[in-house]
Amino acid sequence: MPSYRFFNIWDFLNDAPHQENGNFSPVSGIPTTIRQDQRENFGALFVQVDFKLRANLTLNLGIRWSYFGPLYDKNGNMFTAVPGLGTDFLTGLVVRRGNSWQPQMGNFGPQLGFAWSPSLFKSKLVLRGGYGLSFNQQEIALTSNIVNNPGLAVSPSFVMSTPTSPNPGIVYALSSGVHDLNGFPANPNAITTFGPNGLPTTGSVNVFLFPGFFPDSFPTMHTHHYSADVQYDLGHQFVASLGYQGTVSENLLFNGWWQLLECAWPREL
Repeated sequence: MPSYRFFNIWDFLNDAPHQENGNFSPVSGIPTTIRQDQRENFGALFVQVDFKLRANLTLNLGIRWSYFGPLYDKNGNMFTAVPGLGTDFLTGLVVRRGNSWQPQMGNFGPQLGFAWSPSLFKSKLVLRGGYGLSFNQQEIALTSNIVNNPGLAVSPSFVMSTPTSPNPGIVYALSSGVHDLNGFPANPNAITTFGPNGLPTTGSVNVFLFPGFFPDSFPTMHTHHYSADVQYDLGHQFVASLGYQGTVSENLLFNGWWQLLECAWPREL
């Protein structure tokens, strides 16, 4: 590590820049931040009715509707990747403005329960059970990676391997303020031309296909939860209980290498 620092100091003293990278405006080349004012809307309705069918039997019937709106930017600065169809899966990929996913409107979760005390046991035994289906929002820590899709900013890297190498496009200048990381002048070499598909016409770019892979049918995470238990009055203020609880979750998200696809343009696929 000390040798790396010495190398940087030597470059500075020798007036030989080594590397420039960061986020730039693709229009002006001005250093910028990838800012998105992300928002998400939630809503739910729940209705439950209890039926006392007999003195020793009660049923609980309910249903919950859950709405989890898409992750979006209030200024419309979110870009989603949509792959092509069939053999054009990669070559037909398009990056365009849009929300990270389209919400499902059919998130209806039933909630059922019962309590029954068989007459044979003279109110000393109670059986209880229930089932419910609950929905949850998408994993924001993963879906928010869409902020890195091209369109809002570009992140080129200009590197000189040696002080005598040709300048690859580094603009060697000081910031307008010692405390301003974005006060550096524009680098015209960072200005980028985008094609009709929303991708740079030259160079390489990282495209986050997830969650844009399924913009119209992205399933909502949900969990089935159920329980059953029995209680028996042993007398003398003692109660014996035996129960079981379980859950099964589906459509869970996880992070994997396949979520990041590096594509090079012009394409040679």
